Amino acid sequence: MKIYMIGAGAMGGVYGGLLARAGYDVTLVDPREDHIRKIQSEGITIEGMRGKHVIKLPVLLRVIWPSFSPIRTQPGRPQRRPGSS
Repeated sequence: MKIYMIGAGAMGGVYGGLLARAGYDVTLVDPREDHIRKIQSEGITIEGMRGKHVIKLPVLLRVIWPSFSPIRTQPGRPQRRPGSS
């Protein structure tokens, strides 16, 4: 079974890395090129009570939410998505 982990941040990287380490066929998918390049060159590093593990696994650069744009707000102002009233 092929597993695609959408998001290669803290949680997706850990879960994807641990699944790959356990022998599953995992590919990380992330829209941030800096994450992808770092994982391609250095792998995922997971440190914890059971030691430090560096796991190499395939990664893809994909824009998953093409209309996504970060919402910038000022303190005390409600957050609104573009196009909402």
